[in-house]
Amino acid sequence: MAGLIRFDEMVGIPVFQSIYVGNSNVFAAVPSLHAAYMLITTIYAARYKVTRVIFAIVTAGIWWTAVYSCHHYIIDVILGIATAVVGYLLFEKVLMRTKKMRALTDSYAAYILYKRV
Repeated sequence: MAGLIRFDEMVGIPVFQSIYVGNSNVFAAVPSLHAAYMLITTIYAARYKVTRVIFAIVTAGIWWTAVYSCHHYIIDVILGIATAVVGYLLFEKVLMRTKKMRALTDSYAAYILYKRV
């Protein structure tokens, strides 16, 4: 529950305690996937001109909240950011330059965009 237990104590309802009581991993992950996933989302939102400012604010908020709520240390968030950047660069600059990967992503995009139910 980390710092979220304070919310439970403040409102007198075990909201986060009930969520995290059955969690087998009580320690934060390194790198922080909270930091990584939202950064990847923000990169693609900015790339495709989709509400960049909102995504950037939400991303910064998630990074701050992950540290403030004691779920992650600052280094976890920094390593999550680095992981996201390396993953993005590997995907876009290496994998997407191969014909097979480009064909796979193009066919998948066509499938999800034009599939009629």
